[in-house]
Amino acid sequence: MVSVGHKRAEDSIRIAANPQEAAIPQALRQLNKEAILKLEKLFDIAYFIAKIEMPFTTSNVHDLK
Repeated sequence: MVSVGHKRAEDSIRIAANPQEAAIPQALRQLNKEAILKLEKLFDIAYFIAKIEMPFTTSNVHDLK
């Protein structure tokens, strides 16, 4: 039986050797152009809110779209 830590270490080594196997890059490759544009817009909004140090809980992200 292999420990959870050992399995994570093996996965980390495998992904470091081949980054294309990582879950996030795989998911991003499967997104369509419209979904990518929506994500970019949300990240831009989140960045702006963080940059001006505005509490995220007081912002209405839906109005900023």
